[in-house]
Amino acid sequence: MIAGMRFFRQGQSCTAGSRLFVHRTIVDSFVEKLTGRLSQMLVGDPLDERNDIGAIVTASNSTGCAGTSRTAWPRTGWACRSGAATIERATGRRYYVTPTVLVNVRNSWRIAQEEIFGPVVCAIPWEDEDDVLAQANDTRYGLSAFVWTHDLGRGLRSAHRVNAGWVQVNQGGGQVLGQSYGGYKRSGMGREFSIEGAIEGYTRASTSRSMSSGNSAQPVGRAVLAGRRQT
Repeated sequence: MIAGMRFFRQGQSCTAGSRLFVHRTIVDSFVEKLTGRLSQMLVGDPLDERNDIGAIVTASNSTGCAGTSRTAWPRTGWACRSGAATIERATGRRYYVTPTVLVNVRNSWRIAQEEIFGPVVCAIPWEDEDDVLAQANDTRYGLSAFVWTHDLGRGLRSAHRVNAGWVQVNQGGGQVLGQSYGGYKRSGMGREFSIEGAIEGYTRASTSRSMSSGNSAQPVGRAVLAGRRQT
C-alpha cells in the first residue's frame, strides 16, 4: 500500500494514491500501522542508498505540499499523524517534506480534491460501499486507483465501478508491458504503451461509400489507413 501511495517517489507520481478510504471499524488501527511504517523510512539525500525518500523536485512544489496540507488545519475533527508536512531545507537547493498522514478528512475538502504531488495522504473513513465508491469517483481526476480487500470478488466488482483508467486490486506496482495506460476526465488524453495507443497515434480512420443498384449512397465499410504521424 505504501508503494501505491508512491512514498518511495516522494509522492511525486501521477499515479500516487493521495486519498485513502479506510473502513471506519479499522481506520484507527490501520493508520497506526501505516504511520509506524512511515516513521521508519529515512528522508534525505536521494543519492544516499540508505535513504528511502528523497527531495521534492522544486522549492515551489515543496511549499505547495505544506500549504495544501495546512488547508485542513481550520477544520474540525481532523488530525495529523506521522509528520506535519513541514519543510526541512538541507544544504544546497534540496527540499524535503516529512511523510504525512491526515486522518478524518472529508472528501469535499481541498486537500482531498487537488493533486498534492508530495508524500501526503488523506485518510477518509467510510461505512457504506456504495457511498465510498461514489466518493472515490467524486473527483476531477481518473488516472489510477487501488483496491485492497480480503474478498477478491468484491474487490474486482469495486474496481469495475471506479472511474479510473488503471485500477489495481491488492497491489500497488507499476505498469506491465502492453498495458493500456491513460486516464478519464482531466487525467490525460488517449492511451499509451499499448495497441490502443498505437492505433490511435499512428493510424487514421476513413469511411468508404459507394452507389448501390438503387442509386442511393450507402456506407459499405471502414478502412484503417496506416501511416506515420508528422512531428
